[in-house]
Amino acid sequence: MQKRKRTKTSIFGIVFIVVLAVSGGLVIYLTAGFEPEMIYRPVVLPQTEAGTDDFIADAEEEVPMDWVEFRDEKISFKYPDNWFFQEQGDFLIFTSWDPIANPGAGTGGLELIVGKVKTDLSLEQYVGNYINENVDSDPSYSLSGRTQQVLGGQPAILAQSSTSLEGGKVIQSIFALRGNELWSVDLVGQVLNEEFQEVFDGIVENFIFY
Repeated sequence: MQKRKRTKTSIFGIVFIVVLAVSGGLVIYLTAGFEPEMIYRPVVLPQTEAGTDDFIADAEEEVPMDWVEFRDEKISFKYPDNWFFQEQGDFLIFTSWDPIANPGAGTGGLELIVGKVKTDLSLEQYVGNYINENVDSDPSYSLSGRTQQVLGGQPAILAQSSTSLEGGKVIQSIFALRGNELWSVDLVGQVLNEEFQEVFDGIVENFIFY
């Protein structure tokens, strides 16, 4: 009886030693020279309406804070708040001087003309005719550039010209077709300088069709 008990004890001891050895070897194998694999996953931030609003707000901040908005049932845009406004038929005229109190004070100032005409022509046809009739056929005018642009989300054409009339003028005109209405935005000044370009760009970038 005592002999059998020693046999059981021996068997259990051998098993325990084997298990301990296997476990130790496994630990050494797993830890020796083991470098964890780094897994990189791209983080995709959700597109939210708030992000879009922030982007629009950033764009609007480019316009000086002292600009004001013109708005009617068809369009809106911003312009310097110290300018004067007149409406002549289908044309809106904004000037950096008071045309009533000082009708001759336009020299050196800026004049913005926004208008529309009804047409059955395409944008390219209308602008081509405009240039032929108002620039190419008049030796006092010269065309300095013509490029594809966007106005109020609509395809547009930008034309840059100058004239020797009235002591010399530079004109930047952008045309866009909305339905059967051809809209034009013209800025007229004496010199194409930084102020001129900033005003023109600010008006065009904030122009909206309704």
